[in-house]
Amino acid sequence: MIIALPITLAVALWLTWRFCNPASRLHILDHPNERSLHAHPVPRSGGVAVVGGLVAGWFALRLLGDGGWALDRLLLIALPVAVISFLDDRSGINPGLRILVHLDQWIRSPVPSARCRE
Repeated sequence: MIIALPITLAVALWLTWRFCNPASRLHILDHPNERSLHAHPVPRSGGVAVVGGLVAGWFALRLLGDGGWALDRLLLIALPVAVISFLDDRSGINPGLRILVHLDQWIRSPVPSARCRE
């Protein structure tokens, strides 16, 4: 299990570098508009680097026989959100479709099934 952390970190750092490197095909800049909080263009899609690192760590855990169904379920919930968010960064997605994917994955998550006990 300890090996998964450095693998996760290494992949996330490498992907972050690729997204920030202007020579990379993965380099996407977010140019400021009237709603932006930044004044200069900044790299986008950093979340993909984080998800990529988590997927690499998940593979490492599964190859070592660690992990379990809870980790699998969380990854399966996170991936559609990551994909729709990346597509939105690349080309723009209809906000209604994006919110539907987010809501669908929230409904599938363990949070709504949690019960408060008195």
